[in-house]
Amino acid sequence: MKNSVKIFVTAVLIGSAGLQSCTKEKQQEIAYKLAENYINEGKWKVSSFKEDDKDETGHFDGYVFVFNTDNTVTATKGNSTVKGTWSTGTDNSKTKMNINFSSAPLDELSEDWIIVNGSKSSIELKHVSGGDGGTDYLTFQKI
Repeated sequence: MKNSVKIFVTAVLIGSAGLQSCTKEKQQEIAYKLAENYINEGKWKVSSFKEDDKDETGHFDGYVFVFNTDNTVTATKGNSTVKGTWSTGTDNSKTKMNINFSSAPLDELSEDWIIVNGSKSSIELKHVSGGDGGTDYLTFQKI
């Protein structure tokens, strides 16, 4: 009888671990689909940008971002417009959004960001540096 209880408890623990990892993967998949489906609807702003725990959101004050369906992105501030590119995909089992701008300060956004959360009104991204291991966080909010 004791062996059957041990087998049952072991099976429950293994099953629970499998469901937890599935849930996390499912959450990432949902965030990815939300980000991919809503990013090219409307105008966005950077509502938060933290580089290695330092808040640098102010670098992007006044910029309005439009993510186009042809994978181009324009950032406009006043009369100045900067063009870049964006794409989504999966890399190392992580759902990602790649952003590329060539001029400062927007080049700080040029990374392969992990999509943490996505909705009609905000997209939360994270990047872990391969060089120094620092973590950056970026949130776009719909205007």
